[in-house]
Amino acid sequence: MNKKSINWVLAFFVVGSLASCGIDMPKETKSSFETMTVKKSDIELP
Repeated sequence: MNKKSINWVLAFFVVGSLASCGIDMPKETKSSFETMTVKKSDIELP
């Protein structure tokens, strides 16, 4: 195996071990903020 192949194998194991170490990534939480739709319109000023 050449050095480039060894680096790819090591990178694969590092990523695999980090992914499987049980770190809980935060899930998407629902926001309590209301959303407002903004529409463009023409108005007449007095």
